[in-house]
Amino acid sequence: MNSDLNKHLDCYTRVSTAEQKKTGNSLVVQRDIGKKVAKKLGLKFRHRDEGATSSTIKNRTKDGEDFHYRDILEQIKEDIVLGKVKHLWIQDRSRMFRDMTDGLLFRRDYLEKYDVSLYEGETPTQIDFSNEDESVMYDIITRLQQYENKKRIEKSQRGKVAKLKKAIESNKSVYLGGTALFGYKNENKEWKLNNEEVKWVKWIFNAYEKGQTTKDIKNHLDKNGVATRRTKSGLWNMVTIQKMLANRTYTGIHTVYIKKLQREFSFKVDKIITVSQFNR
Repeated sequence: MNSDLNKHLDCYTRVSTAEQKKTGNSLVVQRDIGKKVAKKLGLKFRHRDEGATSSTIKNRTKDGEDFHYRDILEQIKEDIVLGKVKHLWIQDRSRMFRDMTDGLLFRRDYLEKYDVSLYEGETPTQIDFSNEDESVMYDIITRLQQYENKKRIEKSQRGKVAKLKKAIESNKSVYLGGTALFGYKNENKEWKLNNEEVKWVKWIFNAYEKGQTTKDIKNHLDKNGVATRRTKSGLWNMVTIQKMLANRTYTGIHTVYIKKLQREFSFKVDKIITVSQFNR
């Protein structure tokens, strides 16, 4: 193994939402702390940036089992197995896992098995898994962070419900965060029309009604340089277009489903197309 690999400190950074990534400085703060920690430890800083990825969103295997998947974290796991990662830093372990089982399995199958040093915080603190007391404390803190995350989610959901109720009573279109639906924008935490995009939403529905396929629509949007919201390539995705064509928000009624509470709320937004066209 190349001994130079042992001289790197792999610093893992992550925030939960795209909104935090854009408007907050959490990723920048984590990166800068990681650089300082690497300097303190006499190691070379190597950034492992996950960006905006929720730790609570799960994917599903073909067998129907749920699992958390993050590209950068999976790459770190592969590199640990290959001996490319020997020193790992996180601002706090909730950045990596908020599920106790995931955290414990990562400790057993990667950190302990491949003798990887884990550092946490600005100090930084190295967790000694050979010490029984520290191993138990690691497990306890992981469990506590899972509990705290659950409480934060519940508090967030209650906050959303309160905002929705207030908005519905005052006949306002409250914006709850995330990436705005194409054709709209977040203005003072309310849904407002994005006039440049509105014309393209209308064109999409008109084109589809006249018989053009989603592939035809995609090609036309790409050819005209219409900016997308999420794709890194800048090109349109046909699935995105299909979802737009099935989204009733464009008719002036936006619906929010609070999964944890199993409650649905609807409120008015500025409409872009008519209900009759949507139905057709």
